[in-house]
Amino acid sequence: TSCVAIPIKETTKVFAELKYTKKHLVIKYLAFCSLVDIQYYIYYNKL
Repeated sequence: TSCVAIPIKETTKVFAELKYTKKHLVIKYLAFCSLVDIQYYIYYNKL
């Protein structure tokens, strides 16, 4: 996946929320990754 290049700000936010709820964090992270992947897919398909 294209989830390698996640901004440091987002990563820091993720680590801050790690104390919170791990299950919610994983779901949120995966959703964020999917969103990024879809955007890249659409973008590159338009080229």
